[in-house]
Order: sequence, then structure tokens, then C-alpha cells
Amino acid sequence: MTNCKSKAIFSVLVIAVLTTSLFSGCSGQGQETSAVQSTNDTSAVSQAESTPQKSSTLQMSSEQEQEYSDNEAPFVEWSDENREKFNVPADYQPTSNDAFEYSEYNNTTLTGNGRLDIHGIVITKYTGTDTDVRIPVTITEGGVEYTVVEISDSAFANNTIIKSVTVPNISYDGRSRVLHSAFRGCTSLEKATLYTPFAAQDMFNGCTSLKEVVMCNKTEKGTIEDRAFSDCSSLKEFICDNHMEQISGNAFNNCSSLEKAVFNGGVESVTGFQGCSSLKTFEFKDTRIIKGGAFEGCTSLTEITIPEMVEEIGSRAFYNCTNLKKITVEGKDTQIGSNCFGFYPTDTKDYEKVEGLVIYNAGKLSKAHAYAVAQEFTSRTIGS
Repeated sequence: MTNCKSKAIFSVLVIAVLTTSLFSGCSGQGQETSAVQSTNDTSAVSQAESTPQKSSTLQMSSEQEQEYSDNEAPFVEWSDENREKFNVPADYQPTSNDAFEYSEYNNTTLTGNGRLDIHGIVITKYTGTDTDVRIPVTITEGGVEYTVVEISDSAFANNTIIKSVTVPNISYDGRSRVLHSAFRGCTSLEKATLYTPFAAQDMFNGCTSLKEVVMCNKTEKGTIEDRAFSDCSSLKEFICDNHMEQISGNAFNNCSSLEKAVFNGGVESVTGFQGCSSLKTFEFKDTRIIKGGAFEGCTSLTEITIPEMVEEIGSRAFYNCTNLKKITVEGKDTQIGSNCFGFYPTDTKDYEKVEGLVIYNAGKLSKAHAYAVAQEFTSRTIGS
């Protein structure tokens, strides 16, 4: 890989340039984006030689795809019209290219639609002095504008200067390319605005000054991976407009100041809030599974409502929630794991009962009622 600052980027073979939608969500100005689909005939490569051009994202119809013969390859240039498809806010002023070290990226992948050639820029390190960092969507090198396709692992790790960061939706082939530990240990970082639907493993782990996180990609499903925000001890509020498929283990582990976590787009599978001792509000939406230990040690929770759509609550999901006295389980058939509610450890015992716990449920035939009876907690029908 050639460093773009020291050597001109050379000509490459291009069949299709793909970049997924950048900056969709928060402003409410989002439009749909899609990808260039190429033919799967590799013989076209020899016919497509060209200097790397300005990239875009376009969707070709089946009729358009058929227009390209075996000896032709689709090639799309950047235009003002295509720029709008990236939903870049008009007032967005990215941090100067000079503040980053970066290098060329070339990769070819075989997909269900054929061969995908990706060519662009990888940001490998932040070397600037700005405290407010807005990662660029494109970088111009040698008079040519290249799309930023990746932020490498640990690119900003242990930086003690930056106080806020805005991360565009850097992705391709359906997956975020902001890699693990990208901002790990940035101890002065206070706010993060993420247009990407994914938070990678250890992405903000140990950012002890981080107070606010907003994830605002409303158009794509995403995930929050292991330890993505672990040990962010100053984090008080987490707002997510994305639809999340999963919050993974230890994602928010020991975020001891976290009071409110709201997932406006819903989250299908939840875990990772162990030790969030200040958590008072969590809104379940479109949730099917609450995994074992998901909210263990959330001692500020006083009541919780489990929606009917939840199919399973894992063992010890609310273990050691000593102030959780009112639990409503709306689903009749929601599976409830062992020691899920109403138990906490002491110096001499692993399991001591929470006094005064009341479980509201869908009636005597519900699994929540059966749990309450078996554990000798008070059981009441919802509405009583």
C-alpha cells in the first residue's frame, strides 16, 4: 500500500466503485443510497483500465446491466447530483486532510452480484491539533477526489487532545469500515456523533470523559459490538435512532454514570449493561431477546416493563438489581430464566431475595406468574 502523501496514486482497473450512504439520519434530509453492481465476467477487467476517478453510489436496473456487454464495464464518475445521495449536510466542514495520515486502499471481492472493486483512502492516524474532529467523506490527492473507505484499527487510540468527533457512514459491501479500537482510550473525548450504524469492538473503550453519544443513521440496521463503550465512566445519555439487531456482551459494561439509554429505532437482542449502576431508563422496542446478565447490577432501576414481543429473558438478566420492585411482563409465553428477577448477592450468600418485589403478568397461565409463584414473589395480573 502506497502512502498517498509521498507518492502519487497510480492507475487501477475499475469495474465498479462502491461506497455506501454517508451521513444519513440525524438531519432528516436523508435519501436512499445504493451500490453500483458490476457484471461477474472478469474478462471485462482488461477493457476497464483507467485512472481512479471520483466515486459515487448508483443503483443500476437489470435493464441497464444488460446494456453492458462482456467487453464493457460500468464506470461512474462523481457528480453534484450523486453527491446529494451521500446526504452530506450543507454546513458540514470536515477537518483538513493535513490532520490525517492516510494511504491507498485497493480490494476486490466476489459478491452475489459479481465482482466488486473498491478503491479509495484509508485513514490510519490523526496527527492534527483540533479538539473538534469531523472526519472527511473524501480526500483529494493529486487533484483527484477519493472516497474515504476505512478508518483503521486504533487510528485515534489514546489521543488526549480531541474533545468531540463526528464519524460519517464509512462503509461498503453492507458493513461499517470503522474498525475496532478506533477511539479507544481517548480520555478527553466528551461527545461522539455517529452516522455509521455500527459501533465496533472496543471502539470507545476507556473514553472516561465521554458524556454523550448519538447514533443517527435511521436507514440501516446495525450492531453495537463487545466493549464498544465499556468503562466510559462519564457517559450519561445514549441516544440511538438506528434499528439495532444486537447489543453485544459488555457493550456498556461499567458505564457507572449512564442514566438513560434510548433506542428509537428498536433493538432486537439486548445484553451488555452490566454494572450500569445509575441506569434509570431503558426503553424496549422491537426487542425479542434479553440475554442472560443483560442488566446485572443496575441498582438504580426501580421498575421495568417487558413488552409482549419479548420471547425470552435469560438467567440473571436483572440479577443484583436491588431496587427493582415492580416488574411487568406483558407476554403470556415469555420464557424466564433462572434467578432472572428478585435476587442479589450478599457477603455470605449468592442469592438473597429482594423484599417487596411484585411481578405483574398476563394471568395465572402465564410463565411470569409461574416464576413468581415458584420463587414466592407477589404475583398480580396486569391492571389489578
